[in-house]
Amino acid sequence: MLRRIFYRKSQKVATYLHTTNLLRGEKRKKQIAFSVNVMLAYFSELSAKLKPSTLLLRFSMIKSILKMRNNMDISKYPKLNSFLKRQSDCFTSKKSKILTSNEVKWF
Repeated sequence: MLRRIFYRKSQKVATYLHTTNLLRGEKRKKQIAFSVNVMLAYFSELSAKLKPSTLLLRFSMIKSILKMRNNMDISKYPKLNSFLKRQSDCFTSKKSKILTSNEVKWF
């Protein structure tokens, strides 16, 4: 159980570091302008690999990073917000299985 908690935390840290490195890389390439089209292209690329719930988490992470470092607010990008809403409209999350009392005793 404890290993699972540490593994999840390390995954979150790795995702955060990957996102910040990506943003730093964009800055180094002189593509500092995080315009609507740039962010829309990034999230449409991610939508092929990630679920909509993960996209929303990534959006929140990038929003807070850009707000802290660049004083930008990407929550005011209407095209990006509507894209994320369209992605999550048809998505239904998987329900986790519930253990029965026999399974709990066996475990």
